[in-house]
Amino acid sequence: MNQNHHLTVDESLFSKSKQQVAQLAKWGIGEHESLDAISVIKRLSLHKHPSMTFPSVCDKAFAPYQNMLLKNEQMKKVATQYVKDVETYLENMNLTVAPIDLSEASLFYERRIEDFLEQRGLVGIARTEAKNDITQLLEKYFKGEYSKHHGQPIKPPVPSPYYAFLMADGDKMGSQLRNIQHVESHIAFSKTLSTFASKASEIISKCEGTLIYGGGDDVMAYVPVHQCLEAAGKLQSEFVSTMKAHQHSETLPSISIGIAIVHMLEPLEEVRSMARQAEQYAKQERNSLAIHFQKRGGGDTMNISVSFQIDPVASIQEMTAWLKQSYFTSGFAYGLRELYQTYEQSSFRKQPEILDELIPLEIRRLAFKKKTEAKTEQETKEWIDQLIAKYIPKKNTLEELHTIAECMIIALQLEEVSGHA
Repeated sequence: MNQNHHLTVDESLFSKSKQQVAQLAKWGIGEHESLDAISVIKRLSLHKHPSMTFPSVCDKAFAPYQNMLLKNEQMKKVATQYVKDVETYLENMNLTVAPIDLSEASLFYERRIEDFLEQRGLVGIARTEAKNDITQLLEKYFKGEYSKHHGQPIKPPVPSPYYAFLMADGDKMGSQLRNIQHVESHIAFSKTLSTFASKASEIISKCEGTLIYGGGDDVMAYVPVHQCLEAAGKLQSEFVSTMKAHQHSETLPSISIGIAIVHMLEPLEEVRSMARQAEQYAKQERNSLAIHFQKRGGGDTMNISVSFQIDPVASIQEMTAWLKQSYFTSGFAYGLRELYQTYEQSSFRKQPEILDELIPLEIRRLAFKKKTEAKTEQETKEWIDQLIAKYIPKKNTLEELHTIAECMIIALQLEEVSGHA
């Protein structure tokens, strides 16, 4: 489980009196929390066995930032000093705490500092004061007051509060099962599904994720944003290669994957619902990857589905590389989407031969109109020629335009919330 089940008081395992609050706090159960039986067991196990770990969604959101700290010696030094100051502060409050390191994600998010203190038994006024004091240390860290370079403050980036919730399901598995005629084949098919489930667990783990459920062709997991595409691509590839050994219909084995990019403060029930919707969106066409993303606090919702036939993972990763190299900006990506919408609603839609000639010209025009200052005219020309040659092969030009627009927008959105420095 990646997150406690927060219930109403009536559904909770117990109701807390004022006398109980202090004792429960020592076990890491917050003053305002109402937990079910499973969550109480989880919390008490952490108290009884401190070495046990249950990675939280906060940990997953923090993972790319922690990787950045570990790779950047200057940032690592600054963050380590901040963490040491927190440790010293707690010691001065006569709190016995285990050594704190850079894996303590909650200390880098202002809204999670209180959780950190609750789990260490602080209650009431003492917790409020500690939260305010540590928040000031965190602000000092982000303002660059811990270290300077040539007299200038070194301001660390702020970690992203977003993570990815992934759900995957094999396509037309019922059809495969109905075509199996013999008991031995059923057994072999089940063993193959079990093999995939084991491989899926390994894939999620290697992508720094946590598997919530893996059974047969079903996968549910939460993963750092910067690893979610890699996880999806490897799951799809593994499913196809594993299931080919026991194919029982003319249709090649395929899997549909939905990913919800969510803020770590979103209720888990809603997160799971968003991921399920993304998975169902992918299943409309099957063999597809769908991504749902809506920023906390409002803004446009991104809900995009791309077929695995065009290898969306490799495509989005390539577009992310182009983005980092300053070949395009959001203006170009959203301009492509507007271009698609214009032609999709026009009379040209019934004249594909005209669109085959017109759309590449429009893409070139837009590329130069939105050219970044970092690239020369020649560099822009060579890049756009490469893009058109690879992604607009004139099989269905209008839909190809739609695909590259959506993949570019995904690249933009994922890069924005991935937490990279």
